[in-house]
Amino acid sequence: MLNLSVREKNALVLAGIFMALFVVVQFIYYPAMDKQQRLRTALEYQQHSLGEMIRLQQQYQALNRGVLDQKQMIQERPPDFSLFSFLDAQAEQSGVKKRVDYMQPFEQESPYPEYDLERVKVKLKALVLKELMTFLFKVEEDSSGVFITSLSISRTGKQQDVLDAVVEAQTLIPRQISRGSM
Repeated sequence: MLNLSVREKNALVLAGIFMALFVVVQFIYYPAMDKQQRLRTALEYQQHSLGEMIRLQQQYQALNRGVLDQKQMIQERPPDFSLFSFLDAQAEQSGVKKRVDYMQPFEQESPYPEYDLERVKVKLKALVLKELMTFLFKVEEDSSGVFITSLSISRTGKQQDVLDAVVEAQTLIPRQISRGSM
């Protein structure tokens, strides 16, 4: 075995170096690179998660400010506030009172223990889009915590610009002030 020629010895050394490089690459370099890639991926995931948590925190704070603002609006309303009379007054101010076909209060379970949910459905007949928009703007513009939750619009008659609309509005009423059912 020691009687190898120089060429064979060089081939054996080269094979040994190749095997050593193979072992180093296969068992040291690749696992290290794989671990580094997994760490990068985990870091990117954690950064993404942190960004998502910051976004959710900001959204929560904005919602919390909105809830506080809505609570303040509710507290600033007159104690005898009623959604029905509010919508009636807004219809009068916007000039669509004569177009009101009916106003119907209806009950819905409140998701908040300290508030009752008051809802009213208003049907407006034979009005033009500008009149409807004025009414909707009056309802939403007022800082009394009343919100439009549903709007259904349909054309009526042969005229293109005449509409019928059903508007549903809601607000929260503090339970200690609540008047029960209407």
